[in-house]
Amino acid sequence: MQAGISLPETLIGLSLGLMIVSCAMALALRQMQVRSRISLDFQIRHELATLIEAMQRDVARTGFRELAEQGAWLLDGQVPIPNAYGQVLVLQDQQVLAIGDPGNTLRYNYARHNNRRPWEVPQVPEDNIVTVNERFGFRLKEGRLDFLLGGAWQPLSDPDLYKVKSLAVHLQAQPLGTVPDCVDPCGACAPALYSLIAHFDVQAQAAKDASMTYHHAGASMLRNVSVQAPADCAA
Repeated sequence: MQAGISLPETLIGLSLGLMIVSCAMALALRQMQVRSRISLDFQIRHELATLIEAMQRDVARTGFRELAEQGAWLLDGQVPIPNAYGQVLVLQDQQVLAIGDPGNTLRYNYARHNNRRPWEVPQVPEDNIVTVNERFGFRLKEGRLDFLLGGAWQPLSDPDLYKVKSLAVHLQAQPLGTVPDCVDPCGACAPALYSLIAHFDVQAQAAKDASMTYHHAGASMLRNVSVQAPADCAA
């Protein structure tokens, strides 16, 4: 009677064991790759959503100034003081576009000359003059989003994590009705109040996986209201 395991049986056992170990390792590697991809996907989605929200919040401040009442209709024939911070521009490669046309750069302003800690320099009256630290903007540059701050463009996104393929910004004019206390004749040519809505559309792609693409959009109503005459009325 033969005892023990023969060489062929040993080889077959080792082969089966190696096959099982190889399958387990391949499955574990696949699971690690899937988990890594899911983690990367979550990180990019979270960063893009946070970025769009930050853009919406900051752009909503366009036109802010501390003496907003200076731009209202005043008594005794006093002329309202125009808001120097109310200008907002959409550009495509440095070319200014008309309202409604999409571009890859947004420029806007709001007052910050009193934006400091209360125990520092005392507050000064509103000067209604746009300075370098009161100019802001967003742009697409070499696969990343930049923010204009203090006269210089600062990177907002990391191109090593994801590349921004396109940034489309456009302004939408929202009519709010005719100007109150309109002096005759009013009629169809009465000046109208308008607000602006800034729309953002961002498309991005993971830097290390071209199959991972993202699309985020948002909008923000600007606080500054403008007065315009109907387009078909003579100046």
